[in-house]
Amino acid sequence: NDGPFKDVKVRKAAAMGIDRDEVSKKAFNGYKPANNYYISQIYKSSLNEEAKQPDYDPKGAMKLIEEAGYKKNSDGYYFETTLTIFEGFEDAATVVTANLEKIGIKCSLNVIDYNVWEETVWKNQKFDFTMVAGFQGPDVLGAGRRWTTNGVVNVNYYSNAEVDKLYNQALAASSQEEIDDCMKKIQAILAEDITLVTMVNYTDVAAFKNYVHGHPMYTNDQGGSRDKAGFSEMTYVWVDNAE
Repeated sequence: NDGPFKDVKVRKAAAMGIDRDEVSKKAFNGYKPANNYYISQIYKSSLNEEAKQPDYDPKGAMKLIEEAGYKKNSDGYYFETTLTIFEGFEDAATVVTANLEKIGIKCSLNVIDYNVWEETVWKNQKFDFTMVAGFQGPDVLGAGRRWTTNGVVNVNYYSNAEVDKLYNQALAASSQEEIDDCMKKIQAILAEDITLVTMVNYTDVAAFKNYVHGHPMYTNDQGGSRDKAGFSEMTYVWVDNAE
């Protein structure tokens, strides 16, 4: 809403200045692959390949910052900012701050307790930019929690009436084709507004034999135990015909 990132050119510059491949390799040892779109790349039928995130381009990023009216000071920076995170994101945040330094954005890292972060960042919006992660699938519609007006992890309070309208249409759709069409239109809008950078995919695939029952990857109705066990607790798993 205010500060340098109010300008979409500066937001785009930041997106161009963050090397998502480097974040993947240095912070996650390549296990969590870099993401190039505004939804996870695992949703292949819903991807709008014309609405990719900006490629890593430090020179282009600095050009955009200058187009936004900024000039480097005697220390070589266009402006200063702070990345505020809670514990657990330090590795990724270190790569991001170093990336931003290379495009002339002096970036301090502020690591705080989660409860303080929730109060300061999420509730009171006292931050320049931040970093979050978490579950959003398995259906592509789960991505909406990050960018719909009332999305439960829409930390930056992004609100676009057309995005909300398209998302509600997708929720009411009777076919995957209609859902995909709405999602592709949404991604086109997100690519224009650039209110977030999706860096890596937290995509895990669990393969197991059909004699395994109660697996937490599935809900109770699907024969799993996710509703009472979460995503990794194996207490309710049982097997038969294991031979």
